[in-house]
Amino acid sequence: MFHALTISDETGSEALTRDTIFKTLEKLNVSPERSMFVASDLAFEIAVGNALDVITIRIKTGANRTSSPRGPGEKPAFEIDRLSDLFKLLEGGA
Repeated sequence: MFHALTISDETGSEALTRDTIFKTLEKLNVSPERSMFVASDLAFEIAVGNALDVITIRIKTGANRTSSPRGPGEKPAFEIDRLSDLFKLLEGGA
């Protein structure tokens, strides 16, 4: 498993943008369709990930834990309740 961190200063934005995700994928030398993006906000974060064809995983925590997708662009590929559930998903058990 690989991971990378891209901070907003690197992309010139204070918020998550397509460029932030692209920059991270570039660091890892990985294509979007072979990448996973874990986030909690459907309307903003998951929608950005879906628009880039990354595998989106919604973690149902915090203020966004009970929200529902308002359209197909906000629907994650997978949902998990806690970050530790990600390992089960990677092993094919979710």
